[in-house]
Amino acid sequence: MKPFIPGLLSIATLIAAAPVQAPQAPVEPLDLFKKLMPVLTHPRCMNCHGGVDPVSGTNHPPGPITDPFECEDCHTDTGTLRYKNRAGQPDSSEMWHLPDPSMFWAGKDVKQVCAQLADFVMHTGRASFLDHLDRDSLVILGFLGMSGGAGGPADPPPLTKKEFIDTATVWLDEGMASCVRDGEIEQTEEVNSDFTQRPKPNATIQYQQHGKRESSVTLAGGQYRIKITASGFRRETTTIHATTPQGAPCTTVMIIDEQYASATQGSAAVVTNVRPSGDYTIQVTGPPEKARVTRSYRNTSDCGPPPPDAPLDGYDLDSEGWSFIIAGHSRDLSSKQLVGGCDKTIKGRNPPPHSAFDCFRVLDGAFHMPWLMDHGAGASEPDGTDIPFRVTTVWNFRYQ
Repeated sequence: MKPFIPGLLSIATLIAAAPVQAPQAPVEPLDLFKKLMPVLTHPRCMNCHGGVDPVSGTNHPPGPITDPFECEDCHTDTGTLRYKNRAGQPDSSEMWHLPDPSMFWAGKDVKQVCAQLADFVMHTGRASFLDHLDRDSLVILGFLGMSGGAGGPADPPPLTKKEFIDTATVWLDEGMASCVRDGEIEQTEEVNSDFTQRPKPNATIQYQQHGKRESSVTLAGGQYRIKITASGFRRETTTIHATTPQGAPCTTVMIIDEQYASATQGSAAVVTNVRPSGDYTIQVTGPPEKARVTRSYRNTSDCGPPPPDAPLDGYDLDSEGWSFIIAGHSRDLSSKQLVGGCDKTIKGRNPPPHSAFDCFRVLDGAFHMPWLMDHGAGASEPDGTDIPFRVTTVWNFRYQ
């Protein structure tokens, strides 16, 4: 018979009964940022950040404003909350005004807004970001639900100013003011356009397109891997109004569809160049890619028997490893952590010099353009108008 050891049973029972702690999921910075969105998209914030355009009069009940000093004809309460500068003197810069258009986010999704504010924090610093939220007189008015004396009853956002700042601080600290996890780089290109021309009085040609390309770079086992997907379509719809031999009105519609898609994954080359000033670049080069383009023709008509629908010849779009460069700034190089975001609109195959793309650049021989612009998507309308391409890039990257 084995000897009895006092307390052994109770200890074993406690060990067996103790709950097993599941490993904690890594912090998702974008999830932390999402908690800010109910305030950022509230009318009191959107009033200044792109939802209202007093210059054109869009969503601005008094109509267009031509003189900035006209603003305080209605927005009369801004002066009562103006703060003093660090020298103790009244700050006269806080009259009612709009921020720079680079701080407009009307119509953007959560990752695009996150990229925009990550860019702001990257260049101005954590303290400046929190100071704006805490001390800017127009922000104070917004959290009171006021619009500087103009508008109807007070309509405060769903969080108080303190709650919002506390939530923003969590994103800055735990989320590293990032939109992706440590060791990740993500880029999304998008294009949407719709243009109609009338070559003849009885005919129209509509040109439509949509395209999206997503690149995701991750660090695993000391190696960078990239996953790339791209898809989109271009559609040309010709509509002709005529009459039948009997004199009845009739319509013929001819549609040419062109669709493209690709999926690529493999190793990525990631090269950093960090300067003592804190400015840096990260160049990402992916593997060769191949996109398949399919084409089709459709025809409907009540003017007579239409020709049959038919597939058109497809083709492949091959490209060598595509590169893009992130250009950012770090205010603390000792951490070796490069974190930021960028949400930019690019037009034309020959855009302005690199300085115009302070946080995003593309390399492609003599041109500087998104991948979509050169692989399936149209860069301009038939009348020569440049089509805007949106490129959103976010990164959280530790360099050696």
